[in-house]
Amino acid sequence: MGKFLKITSITLGLILLFVFLLMSILVTFVSPNRFKPIIAAQMYDNTGRKLTIDGDLSWSIFPYLGIKVGHMTLSNSPDFKEKIFAEITHATVGIKLLPLLKKKIESNGIELAGVTVNLIKNSEGKANWDFISQGSSDNSNTPNTIPTEKNKTILVPSDDNKKMLISLTIPIVDITDAHITWQNDVTKQHADIDKFELHAKNINLDQAFPVSSAFNFVAQNPNLSGEATLDADVKIALDKQLYNARNIYFVIKTRQGTKKITLALSGEIAVDVTQETLNISNLVGHFSNLSVKGKVNVVKIKTNPQVTGHLESSPFDLKELLQNIGQDAPALSVAKNVVFNMDFALATDSANQKAALQSVSMHANLKIEELIAANLKLNKVTSVATLKNGLLEISPMSALLYAGTLQSTIKIDFNSTTPQITSHVTLANVQAEPLLKDMQGSDSKLKVKGAGDIDLQVTTIGFAGNSLVQNLNGNAQFSFKNGVVEGVNIGYLVTSAFALARHEALPVQGGENTEFGNLTATTVIHNGVFSNNDLLLDSPKFVTKGQGTVDLVNQKIDFKLQTTSKEAAQDKGKNILNIYNLTIPIQIIGSLKSPSIRIDSEDILKQVAQQQIQHVEDKVKVKMNDQLKNVIKDKLPGKAGEMLQNFLGR
Repeated sequence: MGKFLKITSITLGLILLFVFLLMSILVTFVSPNRFKPIIAAQMYDNTGRKLTIDGDLSWSIFPYLGIKVGHMTLSNSPDFKEKIFAEITHATVGIKLLPLLKKKIESNGIELAGVTVNLIKNSEGKANWDFISQGSSDNSNTPNTIPTEKNKTILVPSDDNKKMLISLTIPIVDITDAHITWQNDVTKQHADIDKFELHAKNINLDQAFPVSSAFNFVAQNPNLSGEATLDADVKIALDKQLYNARNIYFVIKTRQGTKKITLALSGEIAVDVTQETLNISNLVGHFSNLSVKGKVNVVKIKTNPQVTGHLESSPFDLKELLQNIGQDAPALSVAKNVVFNMDFALATDSANQKAALQSVSMHANLKIEELIAANLKLNKVTSVATLKNGLLEISPMSALLYAGTLQSTIKIDFNSTTPQITSHVTLANVQAEPLLKDMQGSDSKLKVKGAGDIDLQVTTIGFAGNSLVQNLNGNAQFSFKNGVVEGVNIGYLVTSAFALARHEALPVQGGENTEFGNLTATTVIHNGVFSNNDLLLDSPKFVTKGQGTVDLVNQKIDFKLQTTSKEAAQDKGKNILNIYNLTIPIQIIGSLKSPSIRIDSEDILKQVAQQQIQHVEDKVKVKMNDQLKNVIKDKLPGKAGEMLQNFLGR
């Protein structure tokens, strides 16, 4: 037995020595540069591109057979101005010898340095990464190829090769100092990825292995720069074309002008090349102050990618988020404790921005604890948002504001250059004073107190505050009860008008408030100007009607009021004029915040003069009538005179 083991050991030693001597002879007498034309020809047959190896090829031997490659380039398609598709400064690949005897591929490692790749889509939409085989298209009887389109073949591993691939083991892969450029002449976009590194350890197709990567990038349209890192555990099943990545942690830090944003993503990815599917599960994302979780599914990943997904957020500050990403909305002052969940779908092959927007659909539920928009304060905002074919509909939407409630529907059409907005808003039992204060400012002279209802149906365009007001059109209805108008004392103006009519001294003003029981109005809105002709203010002592305009664009008001007293004068019997039947004209004109409020004395004097003329005419008619009766009595006695006097009146 011992002799047998000894003979076996000697035999194996001789075999190993023979293999070593054979490899030494191969390395010594066979130059690997002889393989350059063969490698180049194989590359051309399979890609249609010219491979140029202008660096030397050299061998390395035991414990692994390796080859080192110097500088080489792969040409672009003739359809592109850029001549080079890819180039490598140097590469090293090593294969262990002994595992080959057992049909196992065990590499000592792969090193690539100075890799440059130019990815281009020209103005005709053709991509330079589409490779075309130059071999014969008649491969139907070739066991290791699959015939596809004309002049295209896909190489398929044989059963033996599959076993080899399954047993593939590579202890380390290092790609350093790589540079990738991406250029899209259709969309005029450009990006550079620099200092790209990829490191993988213990690559074994039977189990997961760790992968890490890092790179810097600069992009144009939009202008963006930054750096990214990636860590993951990857598992590959080449025979089934399944690729899985777990424990993914991807961080990208971007800079845009003075804005710095960090996006961090974690989760799991599963890719099935045969079924053309990509699934992202257990997705967790952190973007500025926004945290979301969810999932994403992609089908037809090689032909016409279609994306669907679901996302849920934790409470975040929307205003802060917009400021951090440089998309601040001036009309939005506060948006705290925002929470949403949404389902979405989109197609990624849209040719332009408009088509891309129309391909996006979404259904979301939104809650906002505190919202201040266009200086209006809302709380407990809840809404349902639906986006389809470029039309965003927010309906229903409800909120609490100014001790009342809001119900609304909003539609925003993104299909035109400037968004078109249509809205129907109903406010119930809101307090007028704080509402108008926030709309007009605290220094406004005219203020209204009281609870009321408002119904507003408007259209506008744009998102900026000025644009929203300038393009505001529609109609509105207002109704307030048991309130006070501050800044004008209509009762005092009425009393002053009476004093003016009687040529008396003006009374002392007792405050600047007007109490009312009801205040109603309807308006037509055109380009930010509210026009009204049916204002009605009903108070215990007088009734006021009015008409005019409120110009929100230029912050001006032009209103005319007509006030009639409900009370008669105590000295009416002694007064030759019934001045309490006068209509008192009041003008409100000028700046919306501080208008001029005065009575129209000229109009009052005209009314007084008209009353005086009428009074004189009445007295003359009475006197003439009496004189005529006396004449008839003297000249026409008897029945004829009585009949005529009856006709004239006694």
